Amino acid sequence: MRAARKRTFEHVEGNYATHVRARAGAATRATEKTLDAFVEAFGELEKVSDLKREDGAHVSLSRTFACVKGDWERLFGNLRRELRDMEAFEVVFDAMRVFTNDDGSRAFVAAGFREGSTSASKVALVRAIERVDKAIVPLGFPKYYDDPDPHVSLLWVAGASEERVEAMRRFAESTTVEWRVDVNRVLCDVSGQTPKTVWGRVPGLPAPDL
Repeated sequence: MRAARKRTFEHVEGNYATHVRARAGAATRATEKTLDAFVEAFGELEKVSDLKREDGAHVSLSRTFACVKGDWERLFGNLRRELRDMEAFEVVFDAMRVFTNDDGSRAFVAAGFREGSTSASKVALVRAIERVDKAIVPLGFPKYYDDPDPHVSLLWVAGASEERVEAMRRFAESTTVEWRVDVNRVLCDVSGQTPKTVWGRVPGLPAPDL
């Protein structure tokens, strides 16, 4: 039976779980093989979504936060303003990483960057996160983590022990990955609503209707 995912904030009537993300595209065949090896070694792991779909994976540019309907338009407007002059860029994730959520109730296997990386890809993503922070923090929403470590979550499990998480991390160090992502569109997801495009740059095509 699939374990339920746990919110990091209490559900309150009228609040909508919200977060800002960039699409990461579909997983490559090589990445799929790496994930299969993880699942073979740790049978409790499950894919976060259908990773063969172009919209199956994403890079989070914010934490998940609660937002009321009356704040949606201000939120979208702030995001558009802070992101509007950002150029499209390519990201190359070069390491498999294992993360846990704030309360340690879930562990995630992700494509990310090597610890201590100062690659151009990571710097570009951190700058995008900083723009999102500038848009949402004045509205009372939480800032991203102080030391951002952007990644694409691919597998997850609830209730893993510290020993199991450490075993996953050791396994991750023995694997290789190269996942290229063209960051050319940023979406704001509000639970139960159609994702809202708040920024886009597609070479050769007109800017999206924002």
